[in-house]
Amino acid sequence: MEKIAEAQAPASQDQVKVLTELVQQLLRKKERNQEPEDPYDTTRIPVTDLKAYPKLTEALPSIEEDFLHSPLTEEERKIAIHSFPRTSSMNYNPPPLNESASIAVNKADAALYGIQVALAQATRSIEYFFHRRIMETPGLGTSEDPEVMFASTMRALLSDVSATVTQARLDSLYKGLEPDAKPLMDQEALDA
Repeated sequence: MEKIAEAQAPASQDQVKVLTELVQQLLRKKERNQEPEDPYDTTRIPVTDLKAYPKLTEALPSIEEDFLHSPLTEEERKIAIHSFPRTSSMNYNPPPLNESASIAVNKADAALYGIQVALAQATRSIEYFFHRRIMETPGLGTSEDPEVMFASTMRALLSDVSATVTQARLDSLYKGLEPDAKPLMDQEALDA
């Protein structure tokens, strides 16, 4: 028995030495490749692509459709929205626009308003799905749960897009209210 232990001991010590040397080589290589910290350089999150594979496309056929050029019909949209109840605490109506805006601004705002309404309505399915999961699975609700994380992330992304559209509406209104005429005096002359 001791002979077996003695025969294995040197081999494992040699393996540890080899592994230690490899780790040290990797650390030295990493140190050489490190660039000096530059406050003007920003690091971006690496992009990872998910390749559509047969089982995924079978489960989610719309994954192969052109996302930006595959609108629902009006009937499909109504069914998708009204299949789920409204959440009582959610405000589904975007803020109204100032009525003194020009016709062009109102026209652009109507399109942006429609986008906001669609985004707000899209949250209904997420909220209802999550409600059903809570009812079916008491104790569900931890932030580590993948379904909770997914629902929260999707809702946050939709909210972010909606907030961006709100800002675009406000910017459009502001630009529409600015007079096209050149000021009679320069700002520098007024400041003097």
